[in-house]
Amino acid sequence: MFCTQCGSKNAPESKFCTNCGNPLVSVPVQPDAGQARISDDFSVDSTVAETPASQLAPQSAEQPEEQSAAQHEERPAEQLASQPADAIPPVPLPGGGTLPVAQPATSAASQSVPSAPETLEPESDGTARAASPNRKLIIGIAVAAVLLVAAVVAGIVTYNMELWGGKSLPDVAVASPKDSSKTPDAKVVVRQLEGKGLKVKRVKEFSGVKSGKFLGYQGIQSGDRVRAGSVVTVRESAGPGVPEGTVGKKAESVVTTFSQMGVPVHYKQVIVSDTSKTTEGSVISTYPAQGQGVKDDKKGIYIGVATKSDGGLPSDIVGQEISDVKSSLESKGYDVKVEKRLSSKQYIGKVSGSEPGPGSQLNEGQTITLYQGVDAKGAKQTFIDHSGTGGDGLLMGMSDVASGQWCNKAGDCITLGQDDSYSSGDIVFLKVKDGAANTKYSMTGESLISCDAVQQPYCSSKKADYLLTGNSGAFELFPHKAFETYWCGDSALGGEGDMRSCVAGKVHDIDSDSSDASDYEPDGSGKFHMMDLFAVFPVGSDVESVEKTGYFDASALAAAQKQKPVDTDRPFLMYRDVNQYKDGEKESTYTRDWFDPFMPYNGYNGSKDDTVKMKPAPSGETAYYLVEDVQPDWDSLEDANIKGVSAKSQKSNGKNASKNADTKKSDSQSDAATRSLMKSIAGKYGFASGSGGWSTTMTVASDGTFSGTYHDSDMGITGDDYPNGSVTISNFKGRFKDAKKNADGSYTMQCDKSALKIDGNIGDTYIKNGSKYTVADPYGIAPCGAFTVYPAGYDSPQLSEAIVGWSHAWYDSMPAKLETPIIVNAEDTNLGSESQQDAFFQSKYLE
Repeated sequence: MFCTQCGSKNAPESKFCTNCGNPLVSVPVQPDAGQARISDDFSVDSTVAETPASQLAPQSAEQPEEQSAAQHEERPAEQLASQPADAIPPVPLPGGGTLPVAQPATSAASQSVPSAPETLEPESDGTARAASPNRKLIIGIAVAAVLLVAAVVAGIVTYNMELWGGKSLPDVAVASPKDSSKTPDAKVVVRQLEGKGLKVKRVKEFSGVKSGKFLGYQGIQSGDRVRAGSVVTVRESAGPGVPEGTVGKKAESVVTTFSQMGVPVHYKQVIVSDTSKTTEGSVISTYPAQGQGVKDDKKGIYIGVATKSDGGLPSDIVGQEISDVKSSLESKGYDVKVEKRLSSKQYIGKVSGSEPGPGSQLNEGQTITLYQGVDAKGAKQTFIDHSGTGGDGLLMGMSDVASGQWCNKAGDCITLGQDDSYSSGDIVFLKVKDGAANTKYSMTGESLISCDAVQQPYCSSKKADYLLTGNSGAFELFPHKAFETYWCGDSALGGEGDMRSCVAGKVHDIDSDSSDASDYEPDGSGKFHMMDLFAVFPVGSDVESVEKTGYFDASALAAAQKQKPVDTDRPFLMYRDVNQYKDGEKESTYTRDWFDPFMPYNGYNGSKDDTVKMKPAPSGETAYYLVEDVQPDWDSLEDANIKGVSAKSQKSNGKNASKNADTKKSDSQSDAATRSLMKSIAGKYGFASGSGGWSTTMTVASDGTFSGTYHDSDMGITGDDYPNGSVTISNFKGRFKDAKKNADGSYTMQCDKSALKIDGNIGDTYIKNGSKYTVADPYGIAPCGAFTVYPAGYDSPQLSEAIVGWSHAWYDSMPAKLETPIIVNAEDTNLGSESQQDAFFQSKYLE
């Protein structure tokens, strides 16, 4: 044993050092410790405590050595005080170094590397104590948990606020045919989406839901989230109608679609002759046409289903050669006429339609009009006088070549048709039958012309700038009335015999208010207002040349050039849109020179450069294209038996093919005969003796309605209140119905007594302009009973002398074949012999 004081060797049993007397302490040797050899004379086994590298505190590679040493020196005081009081210091060895000595036994925990320094917490007496490591851990975990919860909550709130993660679509109720009361309009949803910064596209779809209602989103659902700035397509109801692409589908495949439209749907058999080109059972035509909405909810929708038959007027005549179809129909005993109509490129020179419509049932010997498609060159020919009455080769201002329905991309439609009030023989006027603005000043519904054919039917001004008189192939249509009309407030003035004037914005009658007409010279209060104006472009028109002349407004032309080009393989028209003009551009001051800047330049007054230019200009977005959908006489057709359509539904929709077929066919044929006859006799008629004094004039419309005036003057019957004489008058209106063809080629029709109306009561009297007026029955119409119609082409020698006797008021001599129809009252008028027949004639004198 060695002395720890002087290092002297002592016997193992010694208690004190024999050299210095220092107490000796035994140093135990650890069995697993490494050995340290001092010399060959003696050796000591000592425990060398090795600290595992994993328990050493890591140091940053960039940490300065001074900082590391300082951290070692700044060990907390509690760590230093924790060493046991009886710890034995290391034994110095000869030559330097120390000898490890045994330490008092400690717990396993005390033999490990000391933990991180502990903080001291103050006690109540001011002393410090160490904080519990477990409490620190709990506090740390709690703080982390709070921060995590706060982050989650903040994420949820900001997500719902749509500050990140895209935008959510408004969750709104989608409309259904049964209930749309809680569904907003599509425009409301659009505003909500735009408020979220989303781009919106609206598409209209036909449905049984009220027009304008929200039908849902396209490709996504309410409440879905989309990327910010995305384009969202909103489906908007356009109300009931016929979707594009219906024609050509199997009828069975469209039943579900149309059952949800909320209006009656009628499936009808439409005749075809060649099923190799048109599949039997497929949809061949519709009313309304594809892409159009329902016009009458009670009438609903008609679906024409291709049905093979050798009778009637086949639907597939469209596109065939005129001569072939004409010959085929004539061989079956039908009368056939041919008229020119504008058509798309594919039908030029061929059948483009007919009256009655292709696919209709026909009566024996019925007259059929085939429409031959024409382009710009053919259209201009229809304005040339071919009547043989002295004006051969002259350009007239009217034609019905543009008859039909015209629709734009937005679904707005305008229907042009014959004006029965003024048309007679070869003089045929058009007018707007449906659509157009129909505003206070538009003159919608007035007869339309294409040049200054005012007091005669020909274009007369050589200096005028009408499209018709140019070489572009286009032509205009504008109200005949506009040539002689200006406005004083809301009153239209002008025209032949109108002696009124506009002074200080008020209408004055020159005859009654002053003997000096010069007192009523225009003072600037009279106005011209913008009226309807159409520019029609048949296939083959030189659209570009019209654009280069400055016909269209420059800004409108620039806008059109940014849009899809117009399809020149289809006839189209441009309709002046008054909404594109400022208020000050819609009126102009009336002056005596009658220069109206809203009319095409007439060559007489003003300057071509001062005319108001047309808006909009042609493009695929603004053009109205001619609708060439073939329409049969729907009410004459039998029901089609379609799978999925109940018999009860078919009964409620119209004629049922399985019940009372013979009776219903007879009824439908009678209806068809009536419609056909009324269209053929439409026009203005007169009944008079030719000696003056009295006359009855009557205008018959193509639907069988009529109106007119009976007027008989006697200037010799006067009184104090009526020095200008007496007048018997009857202003009347009514309707013809139930036509049927007779063996001799004439027709019998009935005057509907329930529809005949007279202004005032028979026998009533009143004073007007110094004359006494007495209301009477309409001479020639009363009694309202049977009438006989002798159609154009009827052999004149077959007419009775009683009928021919009335012709002298209208003709110098009767032609061998009637050029225009004659309508004869077949009832006894009780105004002469029973053989008298009151006959109404069409005549040039009634134009």
